[in-house]
Amino acid sequence: MKKYFVVFLAFLLSGCASDKEADLWEGKDVSLTHEVLYTDSLKIGMADPEAVFDSTMIVNHSRCVNAYSLWKLKGDSLFFQDEFISRGEGPHEMFIPKIYVDYGQERLIFFAPYNGENKAFCVEMNPPEQISDPAQWETYYWRNQKAFPRSLCPVDSTLYLAMNFGLGDNMFALFDMEQDTLVPIDYPYPSDGKDVNAYIKSTAYTGVLFRHPDKSRFVYSNTPWGRYVFVFDLEGDQVKNVVVLSDILPDYGVAQDGLNIGYNDQVPLCYNVQVGKKYIYMMYNDFTMEDLKTGRLIDGLPMSYYKHILVYDWEGRPVKRLNLDLPVWGGFCVDKDEKNIYAITDRIVEDNETVVRFRL
Repeated sequence: MKKYFVVFLAFLLSGCASDKEADLWEGKDVSLTHEVLYTDSLKIGMADPEAVFDSTMIVNHSRCVNAYSLWKLKGDSLFFQDEFISRGEGPHEMFIPKIYVDYGQERLIFFAPYNGENKAFCVEMNPPEQISDPAQWETYYWRNQKAFPRSLCPVDSTLYLAMNFGLGDNMFALFDMEQDTLVPIDYPYPSDGKDVNAYIKSTAYTGVLFRHPDKSRFVYSNTPWGRYVFVFDLEGDQVKNVVVLSDILPDYGVAQDGLNIGYNDQVPLCYNVQVGKKYIYMMYNDFTMEDLKTGRLIDGLPMSYYKHILVYDWEGRPVKRLNLDLPVWGGFCVDKDEKNIYAITDRIVEDNETVVRFRL
């Protein structure tokens, strides 16, 4: 009988692909060399660069009073501008904000779907000075959903594609933020032979959703364990033209406590996904659930470091694998024009966050 390991921090973990999949890669290999970006201010807790457009960068901060900082990018330097979204219960605060960068409509959307916050801030990208000004934010609340919609991805100005968490056998739903309605889409979970309830099933296939900036084509990638990834079109409430990029389903079951989800030792960590107009970018490393339990290191580093990114086009064809010259943390972003990748590492100065750029 398989033994499953309970993961209470599952939603905080991300990133991976196995040696087997790497060996089967059909695209070309490209080596990238990092450039250091120097900051004029030391901001503690820089975790992920979330967006880069024109000469503006937005960085996420973990475990800090303010969740995001705003920077001006010039050459190899970053100049601090402001910080925003304090953690709290106030009208302009969120405890656990999540960002969606909507390059198609040139706006940023900050969601707070956890712990009953159920609200979102929307703000135009330009002029960038207004991003951190709460007076410029459009605020939405939703109160009628028994199960909060996860992984919200914009379809239009107020309609969102969402993961259909815990409600039947449909993977996705359409969430109208303005009307506060959540309608399941008739697209089932994959047939994986697991005899589990809807909560466990939807937890296993919880994922991220991204939309092509200019058309109604989407990519889904499951998180945090397994690598099930596909692209598809959304026509009204119909999922069509599905192309699978990776078919490694999460190997899961009910944990020994009889309530929570557990995973098999050999299930790999998920991809970290970002998108642009031309390509889909999938960052990975080679860690598994067993590695999490045993604390195994690869090249002397734990599972929070990455050096490889698979690149596909929006039709699902492999394009290239990007091999970074130093390990970075799992959160990364591709700029609006798809000319550079940005990430953060502490391998240049130990225990000190450094922003790096890789030119595409």
